[in-house]
Amino acid sequence: MNRKILRNGVFIAIVALAVSATLLFNFLLADMEKRESETAVLLQNQASVIQKNFSTIVEQAYALRAFIIGSNGDYKNLDSVADYILKYSDIRNVLLAPNSVVNKVLPPEGNEAVLGLDLTSEQNKSYKDAIEAIESRKPIFSGPYTLIQGGEAISLRFAIFFNDSLGVEKYWGLTSITVNFPEVIGNLATNFIVDSGYDYILSKKDGQSGLYKEISSHVETPDAHFIPYDFSVYNLDFRFEATPQKGFLDWKKALILGTMAIFLSITLGAIASALSLFINNLAEKAGRDVLTGLLNREGGVRHINNRIRESEFSKGAFILLDVDNFKSVNDTLGHPKGDEVLIETATILKGLCRSMDILCRLGGDEFLIFFSYDKDSDFALKKAESIRQALERTVTDGSKSVDISSSIGISFFLEGQKNFEKLYKEADIALYESKERGKNTVTVYEQGAQA
Repeated sequence: MNRKILRNGVFIAIVALAVSATLLFNFLLADMEKRESETAVLLQNQASVIQKNFSTIVEQAYALRAFIIGSNGDYKNLDSVADYILKYSDIRNVLLAPNSVVNKVLPPEGNEAVLGLDLTSEQNKSYKDAIEAIESRKPIFSGPYTLIQGGEAISLRFAIFFNDSLGVEKYWGLTSITVNFPEVIGNLATNFIVDSGYDYILSKKDGQSGLYKEISSHVETPDAHFIPYDFSVYNLDFRFEATPQKGFLDWKKALILGTMAIFLSITLGAIASALSLFINNLAEKAGRDVLTGLLNREGGVRHINNRIRESEFSKGAFILLDVDNFKSVNDTLGHPKGDEVLIETATILKGLCRSMDILCRLGGDEFLIFFSYDKDSDFALKKAESIRQALERTVTDGSKSVDISSSIGISFFLEGQKNFEKLYKEADIALYESKERGKNTVTVYEQGAQA
């Protein structure tokens, strides 16, 4: 029974562990999805910062365009406007290119090399963007690329058209605002991402191949899973990717929760085993005869039916016996002596039974023994006879005495055909016949016999 309780406890622990593992997996999966969602939101927010910064540059380009148109193409007094534009730290310089050729750059120091450059000629690496700016009449970003005067930058080209004194629209030229790279991005967004504990990759889509090419990154975990976010800044298409440097899965939390799950599962199994053992002990106590310590009728029925149900044997015998003249013991020698007889009878029967045999007192002076065996039926008869002989004795209180013995009835178990009630009924018929034959005898139930 204890082995069965242990098996049940282990089974419950395994089930609890499986349930805990499933719940833990779902919890960690949800936690990972939450972290992925937080990463996507972080990227979206920082992309908005980049878009806002580029929009500021476009606003400066429109201000410069308004100045040129307002002065009918005269830019002698450009310095005040240029100073306003150059107050933004990421803006490197401002170019004016009448008829697309650069002849004015502010500040001039360090930017002399660009003077005289035709922005629409193939000598300029971003000439296609300059041509697109003229044809589309929209602000066009280009880059990042290496400047003639040195350094990396992104430029904004903006074509200017206005009507002459005759009201005829004419192309004046291009303005260009050059922005330091990667400062225009890194100082605003990427540093914040790194400081927030993330690795990132920022890529720009190539207009010709359609592929994204990395332009800025900070990667300490190259094999990690990166969450992508695509966004556009005017004519430029970017892809922002990020991943937590510690990963989407919080391994410390997973270890703690996993340890707790194992502990709780084992604890639950132990509690279930203890509870099962407690209930079993209660049932065992309820199924015991207080006087003799043997199983009572309730316990005997349960144990015998369990044994039959398990079907771990090929043959079984059900021995039912009464103590002959027990009433005389009570009447002549008193009930205390009768109790001694019952206790002594139980002791004798225990000595004759194996540990695997089921022995119980059904009530009064009625006892039963159920045992399995692999030998022939003579084994049961010999066992019954040894019981009969052992129980034949004289009981005395010193002055009076009563001879007692036992009447025994036997029924045999047939696999799949009998239970306790059936066996008891048949053994009781055989016991009745033993009494009819003068007591102190053994009778085997025969099919068709009637009480």
